[in-house]
Amino acid sequence: RLAGMTPILTHPERNPSLQQDTSRLADWIRDGMLTQITAASVTGLMGRKPQKLAERLLADRWVHFVSTDAHNISNRPPQMRPAYDHIAARHGDVYAQKLCTENPQAVFDSRPLGPQETPLRIDGHSEYEDHDTLEPEKPRGFFSRLFRR
Repeated sequence: RLAGMTPILTHPERNPSLQQDTSRLADWIRDGMLTQITAASVTGLMGRKPQKLAERLLADRWVHFVSTDAHNISNRPPQMRPAYDHIAARHGDVYAQKLCTENPQAVFDSRPLGPQETPLRIDGHSEYEDHDTLEPEKPRGFFSRLFRR
């Protein structure tokens, strides 16, 4: 931590290096860093690999914030409600409320975060030993990227 500041890593689920090896992310979280994933990753709009890692991070309670990462209302619109609903259905309404409302509000108000969920599988070196491994994604062509397929 830097002079009372807590770093927040944004969209780790979209980082190719972290998709292949989450051990550095585990170290950073152990050292007090917070993480923020993108709502569109939760709903699959950012692709299969980010969605799969986002789901793992959520299941293991490695997430502290969910953000829209919206750039505008046509190309990258906010996707908070679908992400919230997904998180609430799979991981509980309390966790969804904390990630989507309570924690962001605390940061906005310059208040400390309240108690957080205890991260799972963070002390071992094989955090995802019971999950499938992420295989490299095939390069996508122009039209696949354009139509998100």
